[in-house]
Amino acid sequence: MTPYQQGHLLSSTGLIQWVERAARGARMPPAQAQHFARACLAHIVARRSEAEILQALETWQDHDCVSAPFRPATGSSGLAQSYRERHETPQTRVAVSKDLAEALERFACRTYVPASQTSRAGAGAGANDD
Repeated sequence: MTPYQQGHLLSSTGLIQWVERAARGARMPPAQAQHFARACLAHIVARRSEAEILQALETWQDHDCVSAPFRPATGSSGLAQSYRERHETPQTRVAVSKDLAEALERFACRTYVPASQTSRAGAGAGANDD
């Protein structure tokens, strides 16, 4: 069951995991996806525009904020501000809109292996279960 199916109110940890999976689905490198997810939490807690998150997911290679974990975040956009605040965000429950939830799930689904006989045959530990 996805966070979207459970409702739009998520724990901060749940949102970070979901956004990170969506960022990986957008082909963002792992370290950048982790920082992006924390910045998105700060962004949502500060009630900034969710449209900036969607734009960054769709065009992350060209987005100035994605390199922020590796240099001081510059720029005046709300997402740039969220990158600067990403480690200061308290643990809380957050609400996301239906549009953002659907977009996150769409990107996250790109990380799943398509169901097939081959994928099912390779699933699990098999005979070697340590």
